[in-house]
Amino acid sequence: MTDATRAAAPRRWARIALVSAAAAAACALASTVLTVLFLIELSAVGATWLPWAVNLVLASPLMVAAVAASLRSRGALSSRRYALVVSSSVVGGAAGLAVVVTWSAGFDAVDAGRPTHPLEGEIIVAGLLIAWLCIATALALLGHAAWRRSHLDPAARRTLAVLAGLVGPPVAGATVLLPIGALLLAGGALAVVLLDRGRAAVTP
Repeated sequence: MTDATRAAAPRRWARIALVSAAAAAACALASTVLTVLFLIELSAVGATWLPWAVNLVLASPLMVAAVAASLRSRGALSSRRYALVVSSSVVGGAAGLAVVVTWSAGFDAVDAGRPTHPLEGEIIVAGLLIAWLCIATALALLGHAAWRRSHLDPAARRTLAVLAGLVGPPVAGATVLLPIGALLLAGGALAVVLLDRGRAAVTP
């Protein structure tokens, strides 16, 4: 890698962070619009899961990718860990969507007096475990990277990262399923990226 390429890498990662954050905000806004304005139409065609799908498999991984790319631009996260964080968030979001869709289908079946899927319980439990593990991995790695340049000692950073991984998934999952929750989280991710860009611009 040449010196020019090495010098341009942080700017490239900063651009990736900004594009990812903007895309996450757009997806979260689209999900909110679908929920607020078109829920009846979605219900009529059996697609009430669509806003959840947008949040879980698009907005959420894009938020994570934005924060991870911002950390990568500062040298706090390696390329390998960036890939692990993003892939974990994608798999976690897909597993979360499987849980939500299965639960929603089961609820509709009970409401209509139809039998539920014979593996509904197993799908929900497996999906919850996979989602929790994947999102915990992503949050723990992000937390450890974010506190890397703090004055905390390594043991404290690892402890906080583990706590973020344990507590974060249910909180993040519940928030992102709310119509306004994903929008607020996406706005937060965009703010983090913009603040990082601002700090980088004034750093000599």
